[in-house]
Amino acid sequence: GCDYKEIIFTGSATEANNLALRGAVRRQATSDKRQGRRRIIISSIEHESIDATARDLEREGVEVVRVPVSAEGIVDLAKLKAALNERTILVSIIYANNEVGTIQPIREIAGIIREFRERQVTSDKRQVISDKRRQPTKAKFQTTSKLQPPPFQMVLLLHCQSQHHWTMF
Repeated sequence: GCDYKEIIFTGSATEANNLALRGAVRRQATSDKRQGRRRIIISSIEHESIDATARDLEREGVEVVRVPVSAEGIVDLAKLKAALNERTILVSIIYANNEVGTIQPIREIAGIIREFRERQVTSDKRQVISDKRRQPTKAKFQTTSKLQPPPFQMVLLLHCQSQHHWTMF
């Protein structure tokens, strides 16, 4: 299950995405004194809230790599693997695309990252009501707006190891 410190309620998906990306970058900046720019990797089809936060982080000196997708909207796994380096602190890939419904191979993406080095993997799961696959991510977002009232509430789960399906109240 999750510890209460690992559950954060936010007012929106944008706020949860912002918190996850900025929190990872800032935490890495204070805990890791490596030289060089920090790098985050996102897909080229991320939700606007991820892309806008990434653009803002770029202005703050964070390197942002946008991994291309196939004609079907699937992340190019070879290019993702090639984009990883010792400065990568976060990979954020949208789980189910909100426009075309493509579901990303999160398990394979996490495996590629683990092969390189254990890193943070986040997944925007706002379009998914029940994650029966139990995809291996370190941070997950879920919105109540897909499940009926109360709208505009978001849950950000950090490092949860729950074996249960997503349940929103």
